[in-house]
Amino acid sequence: LAGTRMLSRSLLLRGSLLDSLQYMPFSAAASTTVQKPLPFFSKLFGLRTPHAAPSDLSLEPARAAGPGSELQLRTNIGIFGRMNAGKSTLINAITQQNTSIVDAHAGTTADVKTALMEFHAMGPVKLFDTAGADEQGGLGSKKLAKTLSALKESDLVIVVVDAFTPGVRSDLKVERELVRHAMELGKSVLVLFNGPAAAHTTPAATSELIRDLTAPFRTQFPQYFQTQTPPSPSSPSSAPSPSSSSPRAAASRPAAGPRILSITTDLHQPGTGARLVQLIEANFPARQAPGSVLPALPRDSTVFLNIPLDEESPTTRLLRPQALVLTHLLNSYANAFAYRMDLTKARSPDPAVRATEKARFLDKIHALQRCRPNGLGLLVTDSQAIDVVHPWTLGPTGEPLVPVTTFSIALINHQTEGRLAQFIEGLRALETLRPGDRVLVAEACNHNRIAAVCNDIGTVQLPKKFAQRYGPGAIQIDHEFGREFPIERLAQYRLVVHCGACMIDRQKMIARLDDLKRAGVPVTNYGVLLSYLASPKALARAVEPFGIRVPAS
Repeated sequence: LAGTRMLSRSLLLRGSLLDSLQYMPFSAAASTTVQKPLPFFSKLFGLRTPHAAPSDLSLEPARAAGPGSELQLRTNIGIFGRMNAGKSTLINAITQQNTSIVDAHAGTTADVKTALMEFHAMGPVKLFDTAGADEQGGLGSKKLAKTLSALKESDLVIVVVDAFTPGVRSDLKVERELVRHAMELGKSVLVLFNGPAAAHTTPAATSELIRDLTAPFRTQFPQYFQTQTPPSPSSPSSAPSPSSSSPRAAASRPAAGPRILSITTDLHQPGTGARLVQLIEANFPARQAPGSVLPALPRDSTVFLNIPLDEESPTTRLLRPQALVLTHLLNSYANAFAYRMDLTKARSPDPAVRATEKARFLDKIHALQRCRPNGLGLLVTDSQAIDVVHPWTLGPTGEPLVPVTTFSIALINHQTEGRLAQFIEGLRALETLRPGDRVLVAEACNHNRIAAVCNDIGTVQLPKKFAQRYGPGAIQIDHEFGREFPIERLAQYRLVVHCGACMIDRQKMIARLDDLKRAGVPVTNYGVLLSYLASPKALARAVEPFGIRVPAS
């Protein structure tokens, strides 16, 4: 371990929570984007390496976010380890209630248990209690798949190690694989050595424990082990009581980027959970939103929201994308004009009916353009109406009357932290699809789809458009709804079409993108695909507000 030194400091907190705290410094430059298969993950699912495709996308510098756009997101904290290591005891200590069943019988936790709570200095968090990663057999493999999915969605990975039980210390294979997998994904890691003997463990002994655990991959992930002064109080006496609002008053705000820390503790000691929360707050940053739902607009701008309703629309509320966009506009001191387009009339075979609906639409557009001081700044439409909105918002010589985008495009860009270009790049797969190829339509929400009377995008419109483009039955369309994603079957698809992902968190959506990249499967989005199929010019208009230039022909 040439050039690398472990920095340790003994912290004396009430109740002897921490007998030793090991800081393994991080590098802010560490990449969270994985370009190659993960060894542990690849063994489980046999994924293949993606091949980079050439791109003619021209990305402009990101535009400044509007007021109130730096939203504090929920930070995901996952708890991992082998059976009976103390994972459920830990989540119960943190939540101060019986969130998970604790029993001496191995394998008590059968699935991922989720708990939502608030950390005073960090904000909203989501805790994952996972099944033991060492359970054998077919059921154990299924539990492991769920556990690894939770790890990919975690911002902080806590690995609980029962290092004081005879036999565990000499076989840390399970714990090493968990830590390795977390580092491959660029996650921050907290290794918790749990057991009654923790009270008698010296800093030197803890240093030896963490060196044994991480020795096999220190060279592979040097950014986690670079020597750096840890953010710690000037003296042990500066450690606070559980009631303190700032556990590390002398320490600066935790820097962004992956890091690894280790502690020894007895999870059965009173007050352990509260003090561990303080440690997490002091050393790991809360997840922050990188930008806003919509591009920045001048204060007091007006935005036109085109919201066609159908039989599947809720009767007492807006859909989540519409509500999120509206909330963003209000937070940004922008004016929102909600409009219901009648798509049946807009697509009527009767020219007179179409003309009447168009006139009603344009009357509102022209009126809003006269609003002072900034006029009509943007039109956001339901994706299924882009084939109508695009031509109707072009002037006599083809010039746009107003910038246009779709709810689905805005949401997928927001939910993936600005990775809209990846969904546009996925359109290249349309040129290589052949009869017999399979396409997956993934929709993150669950609702009672009434396709017989409703022109549902995922189950009706998209299959029709593929049939029109490639011939009836030429492309096999599969569907996945809700929070599950077929990781083990991704390699069989030539393209994935994903919704706006408004019903899952960012961590889950980004984990899906990483899974698709490792599997070598391109992905596009409802709004991106429908805009492109309406017209390449419609797509160019729909993504231009986000600073992305694509050919309009």
